[in-house]
Amino acid sequence: MRAITFMACAAALLAGAQTVSAQVPRLALEVRGTAAVPTGQWNDEDLLDTGFGGGATVTAMFSERQGVYAGWERIRFPVNGDEAEDEDAAGTDSGFRAGLASFLPISALPNVAIFAELGLVYNTFELSSSDGGTPVELESDASLGYETGVGLAVRAAPRLDVTPIVRYRQYKPEFDGFEDSETVKYFSWGVGLRLRI
Repeated sequence: MRAITFMACAAALLAGAQTVSAQVPRLALEVRGTAAVPTGQWNDEDLLDTGFGGGATVTAMFSERQGVYAGWERIRFPVNGDEAEDEDAAGTDSGFRAGLASFLPISALPNVAIFAELGLVYNTFELSSSDGGTPVELESDASLGYETGVGLAVRAAPRLDVTPIVRYRQYKPEFDGFEDSETVKYFSWGVGLRLRI
């Protein structure tokens, strides 16, 4: 009788522990390399070439399929060689990103899940040039914008995923001394490594 009572209490405790552990956010750390193609008015005259950069993101899951993410990213867009007076002229997008992430497992592929991101960015845009040896930099104030993306999480190891993703980002930088500026818009694609803790 005591053995049955003990087993019942142990089962109840284990069930309670599983419930608590399920409520604890599961964290994932990700680093990602990115290539980006500017669109819209910033690139109407092929002013900026394809940009390259990277960043890091932390994701906390509050359910099996839903989570929140926050991170930082930087992408440098060289000025088109035909338009630039020097080879170092570039536009650099950098800042913070945060939002919601949703994951959808694929039943036919147990090691693959589709995921989507929707969030805000708080970024600055910097224009820089060496101008014949004298550095010239013009940096905007930080501005809010948005981003959205869709990708795949492919399990490469028990705690490691490879995460290709395609994203769209948009925000409007404001430069001191200028009444108006063009909206920064670009599509990006990249591959990340996500370590689940």
